[in-house]
Amino acid sequence: MKFLTAILFTTTIVATMNASADDVEGVLVLAHGSMMHLRGDFPRDKSQCQIVKEHQTTNSSEHKWENAICAVVEEVNKIKKAAIPVEAAFGMTEVESFQHGVDRLVSSGMTKLRIIPLYISTYSGVIRQQKEIFGITKFRGDHQHDKVVYPKAVTKVIYENALDDAIELSRVLLQRAKELSRYPQIEELILVGHGPVSYEDDAMWVRNFDIHNQRIQDELRKTNAHFNTVHAITVQDDAPNDVREAKTRALRQLVAQATQRGHRALILPVLIAPGSIENGILERLRGLNFDYVGHMLTPDPEMTTWIVNQINRN
Repeated sequence: MKFLTAILFTTTIVATMNASADDVEGVLVLAHGSMMHLRGDFPRDKSQCQIVKEHQTTNSSEHKWENAICAVVEEVNKIKKAAIPVEAAFGMTEVESFQHGVDRLVSSGMTKLRIIPLYISTYSGVIRQQKEIFGITKFRGDHQHDKVVYPKAVTKVIYENALDDAIELSRVLLQRAKELSRYPQIEELILVGHGPVSYEDDAMWVRNFDIHNQRIQDELRKTNAHFNTVHAITVQDDAPNDVREAKTRALRQLVAQATQRGHRALILPVLIAPGSIENGILERLRGLNFDYVGHMLTPDPEMTTWIVNQINRN
């Protein structure tokens, strides 16, 4: 399957401290989730995925977000066959979690750290804070965090972009859209994301979603199975109340108008892993007619492919 590649002007950010041609790379995959309740139990000889598994109870839904991320990281490690060690670290700005991941990579001989944020978008206050915590950029204003501490052996730190307009994400969304679709000529596909806080960042989220929608339509047109209409929206869950409420109204209006036109509204959540966000989307749409795909992006093999491609590209 081939898509046209669209490029947005985001950049990988690199911090260099006496880099060497003989650098030994290690990869830290960052993801939402929380290790705070386990923060007193971060032994160096265990990965965070191992720690999560050990603390699970018989409740199968416990740590489902972290388990989905760990499944992807496990597959990446199988592909790389220990040639490049890969660790997962959970939390938006949890320095202890990040430090644990870095320390484990350093203990394996790493001198060059590649950070891969398994997030939907680079355009996020969380991503900016992480770059500050890892020493990629300077802290802004008066808001300070603890920082990750690197031993002298670490000579280079690379912070990659999030998924953004990645072709691998387009492929996952295409497959999910196909699962939902029955009569594409009378269907309207609606990509729905969590979204950032600011208006400026939200515009970039939607711009990337539009790129994915265009790729989906272009691919489906090859068999005359494209949708009547495609839409993109975020719910901006962490924004002020008035912004969230306006987004709820806009989402409900998209669905209601599709129904009024005699079309099926197809809700496709653009979310990394199962958690509580998808429940919030469904709650916003209560009382409306729509179809919905209930599984998230991980642990789809394309997410593994995306991480491996990030590692291999430079």
